[in-house]
Amino acid sequence: MIEEKNEIYKLVYVLMALAILLIPFNNLPYLNNILKELSFSATSYPMLILITIMAIYILKESKVVKVKDKSIYILITFVILCFIFSLLNISDIMTNSFKGKTGIRRFVFQYPMLVFGAITSYCFYYFLRKTKIILWTIRRWILFSTIIASAYGFVEMLNMLNIIDTSEILKAVSNVIQLYARGELYPRGIRTVCGEASYFGMYAAFVLPWILSYIYTEKEYWKKGIAVVYALYFIALVLLSKSRMGLLIFWLEFIIFAIGIIIMKGNWKKKLITVLLFPLVFLTSNIVNKVGFNEEVKYENTASNATVGAVVESLNDENNMSNVARFSMMKAAFRIGNQHLLTGVGVGQYAFYATDNVESDDYRSSEVTRWLDPKQTQYWPTVFALHARIYAENGIICFLIWVALWAYIGISLLIRYIKYNDIKTLILMSSVAGVLLACFNIDTYIYYPLWILIGLYWRFGKENIEENSGERDEEIFFNYGDLWKRKRGRKLS
Repeated sequence: MIEEKNEIYKLVYVLMALAILLIPFNNLPYLNNILKELSFSATSYPMLILITIMAIYILKESKVVKVKDKSIYILITFVILCFIFSLLNISDIMTNSFKGKTGIRRFVFQYPMLVFGAITSYCFYYFLRKTKIILWTIRRWILFSTIIASAYGFVEMLNMLNIIDTSEILKAVSNVIQLYARGELYPRGIRTVCGEASYFGMYAAFVLPWILSYIYTEKEYWKKGIAVVYALYFIALVLLSKSRMGLLIFWLEFIIFAIGIIIMKGNWKKKLITVLLFPLVFLTSNIVNKVGFNEEVKYENTASNATVGAVVESLNDENNMSNVARFSMMKAAFRIGNQHLLTGVGVGQYAFYATDNVESDDYRSSEVTRWLDPKQTQYWPTVFALHARIYAENGIICFLIWVALWAYIGISLLIRYIKYNDIKTLILMSSVAGVLLACFNIDTYIYYPLWILIGLYWRFGKENIEENSGERDEEIFFNYGDLWKRKRGRKLS
């Protein structure tokens, strides 16, 4: 019995590692007719198996692993109220129809995505408790994930900067792993293995603090130096994505992480590293500007410069058609929410109300026209921001509960950081900030970093303070061999 359990936990260990490693593969072209939104992300496949194993264990043991944090009740309340408020709109949902899709179909397909996300959070927490996996192991998996993306990004960069023609390789790989511009040479910037440049930016929002943390936790100077070089290289890839929101989120998140290090009690070495890191990042930005932004901008949703000022200026340009499309759809969401203040219009129903809430001037954007033209059935209206979508579809009550959930998590992490002064809490706090910023640029519930971070917070942000704070179980940046050799959760000597 014990051996069988150990074998299952080994499988769980592999599946959890895969769930992290595969996060950047977020635009797969397979099984869409069966799995719908789940099919796009490679992480969905190990998660489906993990959730099945968890369900079997819970039924077999007739008990659940209790989450020792009040945020679980906030999340459950949010999920339940989204369902109840949708039921209150059921008469409208039954009659909604647009571009050949019905309101009930959208609800049936979209609400399970929210439930699946919440279950993902609990599943991660459940197996983190069962297997005793430590946070630094999660960090290592995230590192490997970025190495996969960065390696492919290097091949893209060679082609983008006209160093080596790798276009045929890129087309061949794209045909296998990407739905958008499948089998084509992506023209807008570095996207790595992600679907688009902006998708890469949303992935980077999750992983950046984890990468930066190696600079502060490595003991040997040469390893610390390699960690700096790798972090700067990854930052260069983010800048070369030319995603305006991706760049803006990167700069904000980097500043948040740096401030967190600077206000850390004591440890002047970490503060000195941060002070030295700033000019290196800005130097990297200048180099990227010179070699990667030397052509005229061909697409309005790409940045013309990697600096914060240029990105903000571009996003504020009222004549930029990409801005018109983005902000018109967001404003439509808030108008819908205002008109259906208490209950919203129901999960998955935004698109059915978008046409009546977009201003006539917004149709100067060809994207808005395509999304809202009933005859162009291949295009579907998008909200762009998950936060705005929640307000429109679920009403102000659910929106405030959503805000309360993340406020509770953020404040709890901040209190712990002030109390324990540990870099692990700073990683979680910065990553949460980055992912929440990314939700202003993504409107799907299947954004795995969002849900995985909740599970990580439940396990490492509140429980086992003595075990999980500090750096006693610190792992070595290059010591990959012990990943499979050591026992799960055992600290390195």
